Amino acid sequence: MNRHILILWPVATFCLLLFSSPAFSAVTDLFEMDGNGTTEVYDDAANIYCDEYPADPDCAGVAASSALADGYFVDPLNTQDDDIFGGAKDSLDITEWKWKFGKSNAKNDIEHAFAALYQHPGPGTDTGKYFLYFGMDKLDNSGDAALGFWFLVNKTEKEGDGTFSVGHGLGDVLIQADVTQGGDIDRIEVYTWGENGLLNDPVAPSQGLLHRAIAGTECNGGDPEACGYMNNGDPNDTNAGVDLTPWSFTFKGPGGPTTTDPGAHPVSTYFEAGLNLSALFPNGIPCLSSFVAETRQSQSETAELEDLLLAQFDTCSLDVDKEGPEYGKVGDDAEYTITITNDGALPLFKDTITDTVFDLNNADSDTCGAVLNPGDSCEIVYTYTIPADGDNPLENTVTATYTRGTSTAEGSASHEMVIINPMISLSKTADPTTLSQGESAEYTITLTNNSSVGTPTLVCTIEDAILGINHGPFNLTTGSSHTIMPKPTETFDYQTDTPFDWCTDAPEGAQDCTNTATATCSPMGFPNEVEDEDDATVRVIPGVVDLTVTKEGPGYSKTGDTVIYNVTIMNNADDA
Repeated sequence: MNRHILILWPVATFCLLLFSSPAFSAVTDLFEMDGNGTTEVYDDAANIYCDEYPADPDCAGVAASSALADGYFVDPLNTQDDDIFGGAKDSLDITEWKWKFGKSNAKNDIEHAFAALYQHPGPGTDTGKYFLYFGMDKLDNSGDAALGFWFLVNKTEKEGDGTFSVGHGLGDVLIQADVTQGGDIDRIEVYTWGENGLLNDPVAPSQGLLHRAIAGTECNGGDPEACGYMNNGDPNDTNAGVDLTPWSFTFKGPGGPTTTDPGAHPVSTYFEAGLNLSALFPNGIPCLSSFVAETRQSQSETAELEDLLLAQFDTCSLDVDKEGPEYGKVGDDAEYTITITNDGALPLFKDTITDTVFDLNNADSDTCGAVLNPGDSCEIVYTYTIPADGDNPLENTVTATYTRGTSTAEGSASHEMVIINPMISLSKTADPTTLSQGESAEYTITLTNNSSVGTPTLVCTIEDAILGINHGPFNLTTGSSHTIMPKPTETFDYQTDTPFDWCTDAPEGAQDCTNTATATCSPMGFPNEVEDEDDATVRVIPGVVDLTVTKEGPGYSKTGDTVIYNVTIMNNADDA
């Protein structure tokens, strides 16, 4: 017959273990439940602390924790800026909890807390099962106190108005230990928010959905099989002044607060416990997102809570990345790569993967299967044709949603691409546009970059075969112009004494001589090319030039005489 056994250590350290069988080694070979936080063989609280503070000299030689997820948390100690409950009960939904800044009484004042999730690697009947370990220490060991640990499926945060962001979720777990003066444990119980498959005993159902899963047990002097096995062989359990943890600890003794470094903990100030989470959730453990360590003076589940430590403890997490080109042009195919990584502690099951601009059912590749195990990644690659009517920049977001039972893990990533629209305009003019045979025309060629804002600088060339121009390459920024305008000595002349094969007949025997310039540009870093061309036409008036020049003057003269010359220039051509 399977039994759920509570394992209890007295005085300084207490331990709760929930089993589906009475096997003890199934838990102790993951985390040391030995009454101190010092690592000896397996993981202990020191490993959890040193994961957070590896540079602490007291962490020298302490290995990284083998936990799937862990966290070490510090609570302000007996100061006005400590966050404490301002009205809350375990029986109420978190939406009805309140918090405030203030001071809790010493025996309920939390200093530090930790939590860790492990999966048993095997061999044995516990292979693959999940185990939670957690603990706290507090300022004073006098009087009665109740210690509580909530593991929440929702990510819950404190709001500035004294409320909490999110309420309870089905599957939240509470472990409650009642400590009496002198360090005895009167009761340890396990609860779930919502129904469970064990006792399923509603607690104050008019207030909320708190259900007892494992009943409290009077362990001192009780049935050892009901209460567990006493660990009397470890002298570190009850001795004051023993270095239990690498972190500093403050104790409010008879002489006032005393700080020890490393953390020597007097009797009944340090608590650690473990829970077989798979025994509580045999169909699969839920995702956990937040951790709450709490205290209260009364042992009643409906009593007011006192000190509060709220921290994030994510066991289900997705990291989503999306990569694509920085720039794109309308009509081009942009290739995107989506990478989804399970960076949490538990396997997740694919629900939906959506993209704001593309139906991923038509993706070029989809390697995201039904299950994504911790540490694994999957990749989706697709191409998207950039539309002419899209936003610029083009922003698109991929969202991946995975589930585990009733829990959901979600991640998203956005990508922004500047849509480039390279545009140029080329202008070519001639001056004059009408001339007679033998006269010259001067050409001006201007290239303007009319690209959209964000388009990279254009690299351009200008060619004009008739004028013998092969200009460039040169850079042209958006909105700027580049002009080829010859100097007077570089005027592009052509004489019309002989026919040109690029001229055509015009009325009254004239000729229209047209030549074309072409500009070609590419955005820097892109193979795309844009072109523009422009031409200029010059009309040449027909006529043959036949000039004669004569010069007449006296045949003889002498020094001092004035000589007169006559120069005559005659155009002998018809219709000149």
